[in-house]
Amino acid sequence: MSENVHSLLLEEQMERWRNEAIARSQEFLDNWSAEKGISQHDIQVATLWQELKAKLTKIEDLRTKLESRKQEEYNILVAADLLTAEDQEKSKGRRKQAKGRRKQNLSSDNLEELQLLSEEIEELQKQSKLAREDRDKVAKRLQELSGIDKQELSRLSSDELDRQIDNLLDPNNPDAKMIQKLLGLQADWFDRFGRSYQFNAPLIKRSSVVAGTCIGIAKYIQDIEFDLCIVDEASKAMATEVLVPMARSRRWILVGDPKQLPPFQDEASRDTEFLNKYDLSGEEIRETLFDRLLETLPEACRKMLAIQHRMVAPIGNLIGECFYEGKLESARTDIDENLGLVLPQPVTWLTTSTLKNYREQAANSSYNNATEVKVIVKAIEELNIMAESAQKKYSIAVLSGYAAQLKLLNRQLSSKVKVWQYLTVECNTVDAFQGREADIVIYSVTRSNKENKIGFLRDKARLNVALSRGRVGLVIVGDHHFCRNLPTDNPLHRVLDYIENHSDDCQLTEATL
Repeated sequence: MSENVHSLLLEEQMERWRNEAIARSQEFLDNWSAEKGISQHDIQVATLWQELKAKLTKIEDLRTKLESRKQEEYNILVAADLLTAEDQEKSKGRRKQAKGRRKQNLSSDNLEELQLLSEEIEELQKQSKLAREDRDKVAKRLQELSGIDKQELSRLSSDELDRQIDNLLDPNNPDAKMIQKLLGLQADWFDRFGRSYQFNAPLIKRSSVVAGTCIGIAKYIQDIEFDLCIVDEASKAMATEVLVPMARSRRWILVGDPKQLPPFQDEASRDTEFLNKYDLSGEEIRETLFDRLLETLPEACRKMLAIQHRMVAPIGNLIGECFYEGKLESARTDIDENLGLVLPQPVTWLTTSTLKNYREQAANSSYNNATEVKVIVKAIEELNIMAESAQKKYSIAVLSGYAAQLKLLNRQLSSKVKVWQYLTVECNTVDAFQGREADIVIYSVTRSNKENKIGFLRDKARLNVALSRGRVGLVIVGDHHFCRNLPTDNPLHRVLDYIENHSDDCQLTEATL
């Protein structure tokens, strides 16, 4: 679950909780006023006047804070010569342009300060919008009860609002001052209740299950202790991430796959000089807490989930044999018969070895392969015809390890995806697609050269991720002769061997254009 989704769910629960509290508060005031002989209608109107006053005060406070933060941001940009005095009248547009150039002109401290200010400004703008929406809701309800125009209500000052409340309540009534105090407390409580981080902990304490990201949840859990912490994708998390929720829990379950991609490693961790300085090895840097626990925990604390349910058996069996030493079984046997109209087998390698210009092309620090792109576009067009005929929608993920290949793919597919009504097509890197899935995966090998330079193709974990994303179909597009000439321990070489030796549900076939 993403941090944004987690925050949204928390906000929705807060709003429900807040509405319940408001209803109970109003019920108390109604009963209290009835006992004191005060008109319930007048109390309702007075409550709205008081609430409107609180909203207007909050809007003004937010406006003052927002202008102050914008001025601070402006001063930083001027000091860095990113914004001149003559730009002041157009400061909003100029500020936006200047922020785009800030990395080159600002010190790291100023850059960090500017980033924090930008985030605070964005949050203040969001709060201001919500406060104006709340004010309009109160003004609308007040208009219905008092008959005063909503626009006029929004223009009243705090003193004028107080006079309206005084006019409603009989000053000779001994309880008038008390009701005014109660109304003020109620309005302040309504504004705070469920709208502040202090309410997160009580809400979470009342919940049986709390979901969030490892780092994002730290904002909410505070001193709360959990009975059980379950961390999904634990093999992709750094120890510092996983330890945040684990430190707040009595028991842990970590779920992950050490044979897929590890967490992102920064440049320092790949710097030989840095590693030598601190007497570290590359393996030590790459090792995750999940890896360490797998290695050191007793057998009773480790469990392999040996049955996969995502991929149909032909794909699952290939993955199990090539990446999991044959220990992974497949539960799905429901082969999609429609795919047989386009693909000879659920696992198909379309080799480009016999086509013209099948070699890779260098593109800055990356590589692309125009012939593979043509083959992929043609294959997707055929899949679209099949899907339309079958009146069935399919999701297709086109994956590659090279940004230049994805750029070329997106350029060729951009005009076509709009007319393919039965397909959703996404081109992405293998790393970005980990944890996701699609009906059909098309993997572009991309590399093909006389020197047998393989780059990313030596990475077993990356290839495992790429080939295990498809639910019903897997298509590999590339020069199989190049892959056959790779070292025998190369993962693509092993995949090719498997496909050639399992003709019942896999096939190597020549691509055509």
